[in-house]
Amino acid sequence: MASATLDLKGFFGECEVPRDGTGCLAVVARVMHSLEPCLIFLARGDGEVIAADNPGYALDVSLARGLARDLAIDLHDRSAYTAETFTEAGPRLSFAVRLPLDSQRGILGGLVRSSDGCRKRLEKLAATVAECGKLAWTAIQTHLEATESRVRVRHLQAEQLILKASHTEAFDNAVREREERIRQQLGYDARMNAVLKTAADGIIVTDDRGIVDRFNEAAQRIFGYRAEEVVGQDLARLLPFLENEGNGVGLRCRAESGNGRRGGIRREVDGLRRDGSTCPLELALSTTCVDDRQIFTVIVRDVSERKKAEQEVRRLHAQNQMILTSAGEGIFGIDQQGVFIFINPAGARMLGWQPQELIGKPQHATVCHTQRDGTAYPIENSPIQSTIQDGIVRRSDTELFWRGDGTSFPVQYTCTALQEEQRIVGAVVTFADITERRILEAQLAQAQKLESIGQLAAGIAHEINTPTQYIGDNIRFLRDAFGDLRPMLTACSALREARNCAAAADLWVDVAAAMETADVGFLLDEIPAAISQSLEGADRVAQIVRSMKEFSHPDGGEKQAIDVNRAIESTLTVSRNEWKYVAAATTDLDPELPPVTCRAGEVNQVLLNLIVNAAHAIEAKSGGRSGQEGTITIRTRRDGDWVEIEVEDNGSGIPDAIRARVFDRFFTTKKLGRGTGQGLAIARDIVVHRHKGTITFESEVGRGTTFRIRIPINPQSLSQKGDGHEEADPAGG
Repeated sequence: MASATLDLKGFFGECEVPRDGTGCLAVVARVMHSLEPCLIFLARGDGEVIAADNPGYALDVSLARGLARDLAIDLHDRSAYTAETFTEAGPRLSFAVRLPLDSQRGILGGLVRSSDGCRKRLEKLAATVAECGKLAWTAIQTHLEATESRVRVRHLQAEQLILKASHTEAFDNAVREREERIRQQLGYDARMNAVLKTAADGIIVTDDRGIVDRFNEAAQRIFGYRAEEVVGQDLARLLPFLENEGNGVGLRCRAESGNGRRGGIRREVDGLRRDGSTCPLELALSTTCVDDRQIFTVIVRDVSERKKAEQEVRRLHAQNQMILTSAGEGIFGIDQQGVFIFINPAGARMLGWQPQELIGKPQHATVCHTQRDGTAYPIENSPIQSTIQDGIVRRSDTELFWRGDGTSFPVQYTCTALQEEQRIVGAVVTFADITERRILEAQLAQAQKLESIGQLAAGIAHEINTPTQYIGDNIRFLRDAFGDLRPMLTACSALREARNCAAAADLWVDVAAAMETADVGFLLDEIPAAISQSLEGADRVAQIVRSMKEFSHPDGGEKQAIDVNRAIESTLTVSRNEWKYVAAATTDLDPELPPVTCRAGEVNQVLLNLIVNAAHAIEAKSGGRSGQEGTITIRTRRDGDWVEIEVEDNGSGIPDAIRARVFDRFFTTKKLGRGTGQGLAIARDIVVHRHKGTITFESEVGRGTTFRIRIPINPQSLSQKGDGHEEADPAGG
């Protein structure tokens, strides 16, 4: 036999190895007693251990698993194999012999005392050991089979008991399940009856002939019949469209219509009530089989109210279409992206398009693309786009709309957000061409300005006449003085040309006489004063003329940056004759006030109207009595992006009863010929509508009135910030 050294240290483990319960391996150990066996095992040819024993030794039988696997490999086709093996107990001799079993190819192996003598005795006992192993194998297998049979019998007996118990349990379960199904069916029937009773829709159940079997309360309300009057009757009694088809056939054909599918139908039909009237119904029909019997379920809903609502919607739609079509103003709608979704004929005509041509076009790029100065109009600056973003209603009368032919026209529009379920989905814009209105406004403003100038003409003439008068007097004085100086100047000129002393002496006499006659000392004092007064008068006239020019200078309808403080001073100058006899004018003007973008002529008009009204209020308080001079105070200051102008007087004040009407056109409390009632109305229109500002007042009867004007410094930058303008209460505090 071959020999090898095998280290079994790695074979120790926790895996269980079956021990020999029959004692057969102990017999084999006694046969091998002289070899001092310390481990004997029986294994199959692949090394699987079927039994192991350690005859009186403390060596762990778990060594048999690894030892058997390795010995099975080393044994291979040999009949016996030995090898030196080192264990924890010291060196041992491992051996293996092939059992004479063709079918099993079993192995008997183990460990014996290690020595050459043991190896030789083992070789001699190999055949005997193999036969003993064969007997042990057979005995162990028989024992295992018997044990397995006993286990199988016990299992069969347990299964019999289980089957007996399960049969009883199954029977009990079947009874319980049947009772549960009955309870469920009763509950289902109760629920179905409750559903039929409380359902809002009429539910009718018929058999395959169309005979009514069930008729719920909703159906009773719809048709006006009691259930007992209908159950057992033909369904055609309620649904006349079935009369010519035969109830069962008609129901079956209709329920199974639709490409042969049995999914039911839904349609609108007319139902016949008990009183003979008809009602529109929405009918749903389906079929099913119960206990091999076909039944039909008909669900009906009274749609009379819905029909009325639909008719009302159609009427309102037609009415809205008529309103949109007949409206004189343009009306269009845009979606959240700013695309036209509808426009009425009047709006399309104003824009020079057909309505269908505008649908789907971007509104801003089509009609708002360019500003008055010819520059591009950014969409982010558009009030319409801002309304789509924040939902704030915006109005404008300062923009242009462009026609399809490239021309433009001024518009006044109102933009309102279009909302669905609290969500902005677009906007509706109502607009009008205000070309004619602009012309009329310009004419009215010019007429009002001419009227104001006419009212001021006498005062301005008086203001100019006073300096002109003393300029004329001084010039006449200078003329007379020059006449007095002429002889003296002539004598002086002759004296300069004298040839001899005798002639010069005579001429000196003439010069002295001329100087005495002219009173040269007086003239030397008065001529410079006359010249200074004349220059001062000329400056005064020039100032009045300049103020008048600035006051009446046309602004061309365009807004421009102006110095509001200078405009106030010019207006005070041209209106001086209106207030100088009744009041003193004082100013408190902010020197840091920036230029304000506005229409200069219109702002001058507002200031003039307020100053004249203040003077009239002071005159009314004093009753025209001298010595009771009032005060008109004008202030300016900056408030963020706004400029604020106050015109305060200590006049008679405005009574509470008329405060709500002071801005009404043609309303006045002045005497006939003193006022037209348009001054404050025009002032409000200029400030609020044309400059997007506010005008308010505070007044106390007997103490005076303060009018406060607020206009944006730069309207364009203010609109870009999204500052929505809302008109203030004109009655003020």
